[in-house]
Amino acid sequence: MRDERRSMSSKKRVSYLPRGQRMLNAVFGTMVRLGVIPGAHLLSVPGRTTGKMRTTPIYVLRYEGDRWLVAGYAGSDWVKNLRAAGWCRFIHDRTEERVGVVEVEDLQVRARVLREFVRRAPGAKRGYSISPDAPLEEFVGIAPLHPIFRATPPAPLE
Repeated sequence: MRDERRSMSSKKRVSYLPRGQRMLNAVFGTMVRLGVIPGAHLLSVPGRTTGKMRTTPIYVLRYEGDRWLVAGYAGSDWVKNLRAAGWCRFIHDRTEERVGVVEVEDLQVRARVLREFVRRAPGAKRGYSISPDAPLEEFVGIAPLHPIFRATPPAPLE
């Protein structure tokens, strides 16, 4: 029994980040804090179980008068935390802003935002299995795999 407990507690946490991504996020995060990368922010959102603020670098897309957050895949911790909290903080160039968020369900809207994201976001072309010039119908096909959130006016403090 004792050996079973030891083996269960020594299991490593499964990481879904691509190899080297944690290191890239750390470098990217430092550059974002310094305001070096246009459009890039740090997204800070309370953890869904602990409430502790979790921060990750992200590209905030400005498109059609709104700000959008696009996830590489639905299993991202920041996506799960954002769904649970309904708000986050954008940190950029030494400023911080609290915003509400609404997850976009309409696949046509998601496809348009996703296409624009792939066209504009630094490094997005390599992370998505679709050409930025692909027809909108192809983006509709992959839209369910990529959660998208629209930033809304500041959420009330709780």
